[in-house]
Amino acid sequence: MAVPVEAVALLGEHVALMGLTPERLRALPAFAPGSATAVQLDETLRLGIVRPFH
Repeated sequence: MAVPVEAVALLGEHVALMGLTPERLRALPAFAPGSATAVQLDETLRLGIVRPFH
């Protein structure tokens, strides 16, 4: 599935999905490499770092 980068946070060595209900997660489209947007070399991706929540 294609998870939006806005829903991703780092949790130590793990990647956490934030703010996605099970229903919304199931509704995400399948990942298709040809449909992905390329990240430009000068683009910055910002990911959150979260504390353990379990």
